[in-house]
Amino acid sequence: SVGSLSASMPIVNLALRACIPSRFRKLWQLWVLLILQHALKCYSLSQQQPNLHPLPDFMAKHKFLFIAGAHHSGTTLANLILCQHKDISCLLKTHKPQDEGQHLQSVYKIAAKLGGISRYGYHPSSHMTETSDKLTDENRLSLFRSWAKFWDLRKPFLLEKSPPNILRMRFLQATFTSSRSFFLMALRHPLGTFRNVFANLSQNNKSRKLNTCGQHFVDHWLKLYETAEKDIKNIRNIKIFQLEYFIEHSTGQAQEIVEEMERYLGLQHDVHVRANRNITLSNGRKLQEFHGNRNQIVIELGTSMNWISDWQRALSMRSASCQEVIKKYENRVNRFGYSLKNATSISKPTAFEGHLLLY
Repeated sequence: SVGSLSASMPIVNLALRACIPSRFRKLWQLWVLLILQHALKCYSLSQQQPNLHPLPDFMAKHKFLFIAGAHHSGTTLANLILCQHKDISCLLKTHKPQDEGQHLQSVYKIAAKLGGISRYGYHPSSHMTETSDKLTDENRLSLFRSWAKFWDLRKPFLLEKSPPNILRMRFLQATFTSSRSFFLMALRHPLGTFRNVFANLSQNNKSRKLNTCGQHFVDHWLKLYETAEKDIKNIRNIKIFQLEYFIEHSTGQAQEIVEEMERYLGLQHDVHVRANRNITLSNGRKLQEFHGNRNQIVIELGTSMNWISDWQRALSMRSASCQEVIKKYENRVNRFGYSLKNATSISKPTAFEGHLLLY
């Protein structure tokens, strides 16, 4: 705090009293303390690998891109789009769910073993930082080798996508160094991410979740993003995109965001977005937001908010349970650009000011 820092620098205080008129003294003191706080933060970032040797040459010639976010928030779409760039290698043909790197390694537990995709954020083992006892040279090498089997190591950027990276950014940055680690975080309305989970619930569980208006899912979503909000103060390279802003309106807007991603990574423009409405492909992957495979991704415009009509058919937000959820969480959700009261309202996520793509 400012008070504790002030008490620890008597020489600065003496100098201020001797040289600065009393009416300006507190302003100057605050200015000096802010500089010291910034210097301490920079020093902290530079010391995040206290137990590690420098990156081996075979790692140091690469940069690492980690995609993170709540499940069903747009992480897979971002991964598949960036996979098309000639200088980015993704995890290919792993035969694991969504080709996610979390399923290929043994250093940390996957989300399924920490409570599942709607509970893992509460588990203390999920949140990993530069202070983790797993931050070792051996574990760094283990992670790299687990993923390198599926990367094209001729390419400068190596991409790993796993939604739970949202709670591991500080650990991954410390592992692969702050200068070579880049993060891309997806953001979507909490009830929009819940739609996919809800569709797979049994009828009994569906009734139980509806009776609480999805409160558990909203609470878990906030756990993830409020933790991330604190963590990104220690992250050197990070950008965040809203799925709704990305794919809801036009091909041109989607293309702008992709080009902004390329500029953020320091890459030449190479990815050309294909998008349409009401598209039908005969093969490849089909999700609600896009169709295709790694070689042919077609964004389906106007689909990121389709969950709203499904939700309204299932439950009224005027119900007592939903009104209670709105009362409890509305202000916190608003900070991330969303509203429970008015689900169609999408605004600038003030919680992530300065890290947003195209805002």
